Amino acid sequence: MGRKRRRGGSKQDYLVYKELELIIEEMNREVDAVIVEGSHDRAALEEMGFKKDMLLYSESKLSDGDFIELVSKKYERVVILTDYDRDGKYFNKKLSERLQQCGVCVEHIYRNKIGKLLGLCGIRDIESMSALKKRLF
Repeated sequence: MGRKRRRGGSKQDYLVYKELELIIEEMNREVDAVIVEGSHDRAALEEMGFKKDMLLYSESKLSDGDFIELVSKKYERVVILTDYDRDGKYFNKKLSERLQQCGVCVEHIYRNKIGKLLGLCGIRDIESMSALKKRLF
C-alpha cells in the first residue's frame, strides 16, 4: 500500500489531518453516534472515515424534546460536533446538558481535541475538514 503524495497544504495541515484520522478511528470504537448540525458536516465526517450513526439535528423534523428522547433511548455514548463559533458552542452546551440529564454520556473529549486541531489550521466548522483533505490530497 503506497503512501499518497500531498498536493498542497503545509506540513502542519498534514499533521493535523493525520491526527484527525486517528481521533475518528477512536470515535468509531468508543461512541455510538455523533450529532452534527447538517448534511455537509455528515459528509465531512464520512470522508474522514466515521462509520457509526450520525444524527443531523438541523434536519430533524422532531421537536427538541422528541430529539432528546430519541437519542436517549437509542444511544449510550455520543459526541456532539457543532461548529466552534459562539452559536455552535452555545448549542453544544445546551444539548449536552439535556442529554446528560437523560442519562446519555456525552464524550466532550473528542469535540475538544477536534476543535483544537482544526483551530491550528484556522478552521472553525466541521464541514471544512473536507476542504483540509482536498488541500492535501
